[in-house]
Amino acid sequence: MLVIEELKKTLAPFVLDIPRLEIQKGETFVLLGPTGSGKSSLLELLAGFSQPDEGRILVDGCDVTELQPDQRRISILFQEAHLFPHLNVRENIGYGANDTTLFDQVIELLGLEHLLSHRVSVLSGGERQLIALGRALMVRPHILLLDEPFNSIDPQSRKTVIEAFRRVHREIQITSLMVTHNFEEGLYISHRLGILMEGKLVQTGAPQEVFSKPANVQIARFLGAENLFAGHFESMTDSKSSALQSPSPQPEGYFPALFKTDSATLHVLADHEGPGYALIQPKEITLSLEPMHSSALNHFPGTVEDIIHKGSLIQLEINAGLAFKVFITSQSLQEMQLAEGSKIHLSFKASSVKTY
Repeated sequence: MLVIEELKKTLAPFVLDIPRLEIQKGETFVLLGPTGSGKSSLLELLAGFSQPDEGRILVDGCDVTELQPDQRRISILFQEAHLFPHLNVRENIGYGANDTTLFDQVIELLGLEHLLSHRVSVLSGGERQLIALGRALMVRPHILLLDEPFNSIDPQSRKTVIEAFRRVHREIQITSLMVTHNFEEGLYISHRLGILMEGKLVQTGAPQEVFSKPANVQIARFLGAENLFAGHFESMTDSKSSALQSPSPQPEGYFPALFKTDSATLHVLADHEGPGYALIQPKEITLSLEPMHSSALNHFPGTVEDIIHKGSLIQLEINAGLAFKVFITSQSLQEMQLAEGSKIHLSFKASSVKTY
């Protein structure tokens, strides 16, 4: 278990400030954030490469803040493998460790049996990173830190290395903290996510929760949220306000409101009047070829302006006053016979709109 308490470190032009963060034993926690937000600086503090101005770092209940890096039981895996070029694979992985049982387990989990006698200079970037991961595990660390570990690997090798990491985690249950720019990796690997901005941990939670409900507009923009619009909130006083209901209780402090832009008006639940933002996640939008009759108060006719294939999903760009992006399957695209210029109807509930 890794615990960070009141950790502070002055970094130009801000202060890295983590009041408290707990990463449970066996958990993989992924930290996302823009370049220069302090992610790598945090790992350096945890690994002992630099010292905090204030605060404590605890590993399995032991305060390691003042300990040297080799005394912390923390391993770190960097973007580059940093292997010993004069040693072969077996010698690189086993460097500094004598546990034969663990060595055999790590080799099997990483699928490196056929490479043990090879010089590392002849291996691919993905294979080199697997070797670096194996070496990091051989000291039986209590905590594994990963600093953009898959960033410099080609896409196919990246998939292989990520799957190997997941196998290692399932078998060894090592507590891990990874920093990355890659949102897809964060969603796939993490048990929990954190967002770091200008040295502040601004949101943590389950991966899908963080991505579907960003805590503020800055986080939504960083995460590349679709359908984020600027406008103006006005409280509703007419009879329609009673229809703004959802299966779950209305959030405390929120009221039925209209969200007005220059080109459209949405029914929403808001916590303030005046300028603000509305976010409608693509998954909350229902499409139909004809106008829908449902409890959803937001209904818009639109025109398909672009169709973009993104793997197993299709992204539709729809002009409905506002420029909406919606994802559907290839089967749905064929069944609805949609093409550029097709007319379509969108609908979504007021309670599905995240307001800021």
